[in-house]
Amino acid sequence: MASKIYSNLEVLFTNLVKPNEMSEKYELTLICQEGSETARALAKVATCKPEKDGEGVVRIKAKSNNPVTCWHKGKQLDAREIKRGDTVSIQASLADWEYKGRKGTSLWLNAVNLLEHGANIGAQKDPSVCPFGEEENADNFPF
Repeated sequence: MASKIYSNLEVLFTNLVKPNEMSEKYELTLICQEGSETARALAKVATCKPEKDGEGVVRIKAKSNNPVTCWHKGKQLDAREIKRGDTVSIQASLADWEYKGRKGTSLWLNAVNLLEHGANIGAQKDPSVCPFGEEENADNFPF
């Protein structure tokens, strides 16, 4: 499995600090522009799927059996620093698989390089502030 660099990917979901409880793998779900060089290079990956919202982006999942080394500007970075909305490049390998009559290709993650912090979509700026008013008053919650 020869590793390659895939650039300009946006982080959608991250399980780099601890493995996903179901798959027991470290995972990074990424998006890139449909038709981009990266999307074309990863088109055969089983998890490379166009998003259903029709915004012209492709969702790709990269995984690893081991903790993944993260970098930023040539220095090692704590995996907790990689967040949703960040732009990254990844070092990864493509591997064909076959299981119970099904075949596919997986993207195996070796390293992540943070290119730029993003909007961190969905993140609350101050964790001490409850977005629904008083925390003690459950009637203020929208559900």
